[in-house]
Amino acid sequence: MDEIDFTRAEGPGPGREPVRSRLALPAVLAVAAVVAGSGAALWSQAGVTGEALARVELVPEREPVVLVVALAPSPGPAPVEPVATPVAASEAAAGGAPGGAIPSPPPAVPQGEPEKEAPPAPAAPGALAGVAAWSNGDSTSYYMSVAFLAMVERAGGAAAIPPSYVVSSGLLNPNLHDWPASLASEMALHNPGVVVFMLGANDANGAAANPEGYRERVGAVMDLLRAPGRKVAWVGQPTMGRDDLAASVPVVNRIFMEEAASRPWVIYIDAWTLTADASGGFTTHLPGPDGEPQLMRADDGVHLTPAAGERIARAVFEALFPGVAIP
Repeated sequence: MDEIDFTRAEGPGPGREPVRSRLALPAVLAVAAVVAGSGAALWSQAGVTGEALARVELVPEREPVVLVVALAPSPGPAPVEPVATPVAASEAAAGGAPGGAIPSPPPAVPQGEPEKEAPPAPAAPGALAGVAAWSNGDSTSYYMSVAFLAMVERAGGAAAIPPSYVVSSGLLNPNLHDWPASLASEMALHNPGVVVFMLGANDANGAAANPEGYRERVGAVMDLLRAPGRKVAWVGQPTMGRDDLAASVPVVNRIFMEEAASRPWVIYIDAWTLTADASGGFTTHLPGPDGEPQLMRADDGVHLTPAAGERIARAVFEALFPGVAIP
């Protein structure tokens, strides 16, 4: 028995005509194949889609002839595989996203794009964390105080007061400025752990006339600055370009050095040597950190330049904080 099976698509597609009107030709071809007694596969193309209308297969004569004609559906777009969209655990438990919407996955990071590094951890506290430094004096002290207090702050400490000075002041003229009273007030107010004090040029000529009287004043101020755990740096005067001061400043510097030597809490800083030339005398220029000459003194031969202040401040820092690198 011959069987002919016509299979149609479920429904029309884009550019597809009804199947019934297009079966005549395949049927005629199938009958011809049966008469010929041979097996053949017959295809018919129609339309621009090139779809197969029918397939005819014939088995040999000695077996029952079975003719199968089957319609093949038009090749359409490849089926789209469903893509699973990740759903947060909380949404999955509630049956999906609110309102039935499926949340979109997070945007992909472009390949090869480096991940952002985490911000660096905060810097560890500096070597001088918790140290409060106070520095003041007459006008020769100013640039030293500027540089020294900046070093302390860079090392993690704090400046108890901003850099300042009292012009023309000294220990021999309390009517102009009473340093003992001022220091007592400042120490009570700020209680610094480090004190740097520098004066003497305005006292030098008078101190040379009465060195022992001046010694008493210096010792009294050093004792006033004493406090548990406090370090005091007493900075001497630099070399002088004026003849009178060149003779009298060494007198006050010697008194500073000797009085500090008898008080463990006081360190004497020899600014004269720091600002002297190779022969120990006055000079306007000295080699800087790079070896090039730097201007050290103002035109009056008394006051310092910022470079000289930096030079002395480094010595003060090293004396007060041995082992701490100068920042």
